[in-house]
Amino acid sequence: MTTATAISDYLLNRVADNAQWYHAKGALQSEFIQSKKHAVLFELFFAILTQALGDGHTVLTISQTADDELAKSFSVDRPAWQANLVTQAVRILNEPFVRTKASVMGHSLGNHGESEQSFEPFDFLDMINSFGDFKLDNATLANLLNTHKQRYTLALQNHARTLKAGELDELLSLFVCTVRACFILTTSCHSLDELAEFLARAVYFGKADAFGEQLGDGEKPYPAINPPIIYHKNCHKNCQDGQADSISLWLNRAYRAEFELMNHIRRLSAGVVTPFSLERLSDLLNPEQRAAVALVAKQAFGIITGGPGTGKTFTVAQIVLAMTAGGQNIRLALSAPTGKAAQRMSESLQAALEGQVAMSLPEPKTIHRLLGIGAAGLPRHNEQNPLPYDVIIVDEASMLGVELACQLLSAVRTGTRLILLGDANQLAAVDAGAVLSDLCAMPSLADHQVQLVQSRRFDEHSGVGRLARLIQDEMAQADTANHQTDQTVFELIARQDDVRFIPTNSVPYDEIFVAYERYFALTKRYHRTFAALDLAGQNDALAQMMDALGQYRILCASHQGVFGDLAINAQISQHHRTLLNLPASAVWYHGRVVMITKNRYDLGLFNGDVGICVRTQAGLMVYFEGRENQAVSVAMLDEQVATTAYAITVHKSQGSEWQTVAIVFDGTSERLLSKELIYTAVTRAKKQVHIYSDNDSLLHAISTPTVRQTGLQLVENIAING
Repeated sequence: MTTATAISDYLLNRVADNAQWYHAKGALQSEFIQSKKHAVLFELFFAILTQALGDGHTVLTISQTADDELAKSFSVDRPAWQANLVTQAVRILNEPFVRTKASVMGHSLGNHGESEQSFEPFDFLDMINSFGDFKLDNATLANLLNTHKQRYTLALQNHARTLKAGELDELLSLFVCTVRACFILTTSCHSLDELAEFLARAVYFGKADAFGEQLGDGEKPYPAINPPIIYHKNCHKNCQDGQADSISLWLNRAYRAEFELMNHIRRLSAGVVTPFSLERLSDLLNPEQRAAVALVAKQAFGIITGGPGTGKTFTVAQIVLAMTAGGQNIRLALSAPTGKAAQRMSESLQAALEGQVAMSLPEPKTIHRLLGIGAAGLPRHNEQNPLPYDVIIVDEASMLGVELACQLLSAVRTGTRLILLGDANQLAAVDAGAVLSDLCAMPSLADHQVQLVQSRRFDEHSGVGRLARLIQDEMAQADTANHQTDQTVFELIARQDDVRFIPTNSVPYDEIFVAYERYFALTKRYHRTFAALDLAGQNDALAQMMDALGQYRILCASHQGVFGDLAINAQISQHHRTLLNLPASAVWYHGRVVMITKNRYDLGLFNGDVGICVRTQAGLMVYFEGRENQAVSVAMLDEQVATTAYAITVHKSQGSEWQTVAIVFDGTSERLLSKELIYTAVTRAKKQVHIYSDNDSLLHAISTPTVRQTGLQLVENIAING
C-alpha cells in the first residue's frame, strides 16, 4: 500500500493531462470535467485493490450481504455492500496495529511470559457512527474529519511501532479518502446499481465486457483506452430487471492478465496434435495414470494433479516414453517456477526412466529462464516469438501466479502440447492468483484434467499420510471450536509414532535443532581438513554433508517473530559458530546453510537453490545441492541474494522433500495459517513430522482454508455471456 497514493495521484494527473491534449486536438465529445467525487472513489478503490493484489487477490467483489463480523458491525446504519467496501479500507488502516500486536506477543513469548501489552486498533466504527447519516454542513463535516484524523494520527504514533518509511502519510491520505468516500456513497449511491452507474460516468473505470476497446460510446466525456480500474456488474440469474447482485473490480494489470490467460487457454485447448500410441505403457500404471496418459495423447492442453506420492512424475515419464517410441524426435522442454523445483523434477524423471530406456532428457529450467525474462521483467519469448518446442511440461504449477502463467501461455504455440503438473491443495503462489486450483475448478476444463489419488509414498499405516488426508478432507469443513474435530486430530497424532505434536509457549530451540547434530558433527570434522583432501575425498565429504542436511528441515509460517525463520536461523547459526569456535559476528562461515532468494543467471543460480558454505584452499565457497561440482565464492553472494536456511518458510519449501520436517508456528502468525499451509508443510516429509505449536494455532491452521479472491472463472463467464 505504501506507493498506492503516489500512483493514484499520478494517474489522476495523467488523465487530466490527456484530457487537455484531446481538447487541444478537438477530439473531446463533450467538455471534460474531472469530478472530485469520481477521483475520491478512484483513490479508495485503487488503494484497496493494490493492497489486495499484494495479498494475492486479483479481484475485489462487493456483495449485497455483509460477509464478516467487521462488515456486520458497520451495516446497522448503512447497506451491507457499503459496509463490505468500507471494511476493506479499515483493514489497511488497522494493519500497523495488527503488526505491533504480533510483535509484542512474539516478544513476550521470547521472554517467557512477559505481560502482554494491549494494542487496540483505532475505533473506526465509533468514528463513522459520529457522522450519523452524513447530513451535515460542510464546515461541521470538516471539523469532525479533522478531529478524527488527529485521533488516528495520535493512535499511530503511540501504538504502531512498526510503521515503515512514508507509511504514516499514506495511511493518513487513505484515512481522509475513506471518510470522504463514505460521505459520497451515503449521499450519491444508495444501491449497487447506482454505484455501477456512478462508475460508468467516471473516466477512471472501464467495463470488463468492453476491455481493450476504445470506450467512446458516449458514456465517457472523452475516449478512454484501458482505464486503470476495470469493473463488472454481476447479476444473478434470478435477479429482476438486471439488478446487480455484486460488483467486481480489478486493477487493469490484474484483469489484463486473467483476460489474456483465459484467451490463451482456449487457444491452446483447441490446438490439434498428432495422437501417440498407448500400446507400450508400463504395467505399473494404475487406471488414473493411464487416463492421464490417454488425455495427453489426444489433447494439446492437459492438467495432471495429485498429492505426494501419487505418481505424477512417473506418469509424465511414461508420456515422454510413449511420445518418443520408435525413435520419434520431439523437442521437449521441462520447467518449474523455482530452481529447486526444476532440479527435483530432473531427479524424479531420471529415476522414473531408470532401467526402462536410455535417453537424454533436457535440462529443466525455471520458467523465467525458459521465457528469457531478464532484469527488466520482460520475456524474450512471447506471442510474436513463441517457444520452439513440441511439448512443454511444467511441474509445481500450484506455484504459478496469474501474471507469470499468462506470460508462459502466451509464449506457447498453438499445437504445442502443454502439460501442467501440481497439487491443487498446496499453497497458492506467492504472486497474486491461484491459477492451478482455479483451472481445476472450471467446468469448461473438466475434459482437460485428471486427478491422481492413489499414493505410493504413504501407505495406510503412515501417520504422515493420514494427517495429510485429514487436513485435505475431513478438516475442509471442520470448525475449530468443534470438540470432535479436536479429538480427531490429537487422537491421530497420539496413535502415530511418525507424527509428534510438541505443545509449547516458548520456542524450544535446543530441541528443534538437535536433529541437525549429525550435520553439525560432519561440518566440524571437515572444518580444517576439507581443503587438504583430494578431489575424490572432497566429493565424498560433500556427499556426506549434503545427505545429512537433506534428512531434516525446519519449516516456519512466517519470517517474523520468535517462531519465524529469521529468529530460529539466528539461534542455530550462533550454536553452529560456537561449535566450530568461530566469532559470533561471522556472517559467512564453514557449514552455513544458505538458500538463493534471487535468480542469478550469470552464476547459474536460481531462487530456491540450497547450498553449504565450505572452507577450501581458495577460501569460503558455496556448493549447491545437485551441483556439488559447482562452487561459488561467497564474494559473489550478498545478503540480497543468499539467506541462512537451516529454517525456511513453508512457501520456500514447495518443490522440496526431506525425511523429517519440523513445523514451527504460533498465534502470532494467525493471518498466515491455513489448511493449505499446514498441508504443504506436512507433505514435505517422507517419514516423520514434528509439530511445535499450541493447540489453538494447530486447530486454526488445519481448519482454515485459504481464501483468495480471483477472477478467472468470472472472466471466462464474461467472455461467454458478456
